[in-house]
Amino acid sequence: RKINRQIRCFKNQRNFNRSNHRGTKEMDLLIGGFAKKNLESLNAEELKEFELILNYTDKKLNSWLVDNKTDSDLEKFSISKKIKEFKLILDK
Repeated sequence: RKINRQIRCFKNQRNFNRSNHRGTKEMDLLIGGFAKKNLESLNAEELKEFELILNYTDKKLNSWLVDNKTDSDLEKFSISKKIKEFKLILDK
């Protein structure tokens, strides 16, 4: 159990760093902001999906999040709805 907590803590730190050092300031703010607010509360499946989303390019994420273009690759993840909702809160 202690090892599982340590692994999750390590993954959260790694994902937080990847989220905040994307390559573009806009994605740093959007993806990094989402991570800062939500990483600790994600369940195991959401955390796994978030890690997969971090592998997408900023260009693809920007098109989906900022330009609001449909992207079936990203929208297949259940966490994508949470990320979109977070972006909507930032837009207000």
